[in-house]
Amino acid sequence: MSFFKTFLALFKGQIKAHTGQFGEDVIIKKLFERKKKNGFYVDLGANHPFLHSNTAWFWLNGWNGMNVDANKKSIAIFNKIRKNDINLNYAIIPSEQYKKGVKSIELYLPDKETGPGGITATASVNRKIADKRNFTKKQNIDAIDINTLFSIHKITEIDYLNIDLEGIDEIVLFDIDFSKVKIYLISIEDYTTNINPTNQSKITTYMIENDFNFIGRVGPTSIFVRSDSFDLNLHTIKN
Repeated sequence: MSFFKTFLALFKGQIKAHTGQFGEDVIIKKLFERKKKNGFYVDLGANHPFLHSNTAWFWLNGWNGMNVDANKKSIAIFNKIRKNDINLNYAIIPSEQYKKGVKSIELYLPDKETGPGGITATASVNRKIADKRNFTKKQNIDAIDINTLFSIHKITEIDYLNIDLEGIDEIVLFDIDFSKVKIYLISIEDYTTNINPTNQSKITTYMIENDFNFIGRVGPTSIFVRSDSFDLNLHTIKN
C-alpha cells in the first residue's frame, strides 16, 4: 500500500491506529460523539504525550486537559508538546495521607531509565510494588490528593478521566467526591484476577454503586461511563 493510500485509510478511520498501550483509546474515543471537539480530560499517571497515552487522540482532535505525573522528566516533555494543557509534577496520594499532613513522598524508580527522554512507566510511590520490582533508586516528589487537585484548579466537570497510578489506582478512585465533580468516562487499571463482569472486582462494584456502567476491559484497563449520560441505543455519551 502506498503512503498516500495508507494516510487516506487512516484519515477515513479504515485503519485503527492507537497510542494506548493496549488500544484503549480506540474503544474510548468511540464512546464520545464524533463531532465533540472541545472536551476536557484529566490523565493521572500521564507518562508521555504519545507513548502509551490514552489521551493523545483527544489532544490531536482539539481537546485539552490536565496531565499529572510524578516523574519530572515526563512533565518536561508534556510542557514542550502539550503547551496549552495543565501539566503538573505531582505524586497523587490517598486523601487520608494528605489530610495527615503528607505533602511529599518518595517515588521509586528503576536503576536504568526505560523510556524516551529519561522517563519510565513503571515508577511507583507504592513501596510494596517497588520492592517487587527491585527498585532502589528514589527521589522526593511533591504530593497531593485528588480532591485537593480538583479543588485548586476548580475542576467540576471532566469528560474523560484516566487513572494509571502504578498500584494506588483503586485507593485514589475511592477518594473521588462524585458530589463535587461530574465525570462522564473513567478508565482505570484494575488488576483483578477475574475479568468476568459477573464476578465483579472491588472497582467494578464501587463504580456501579456510584451510577456508572461497566463498558468493558482492554488489557488491564476497565472502562466505565456515567449511567445518566450514556445513550444505550447509540452507545455514546450525551454531554
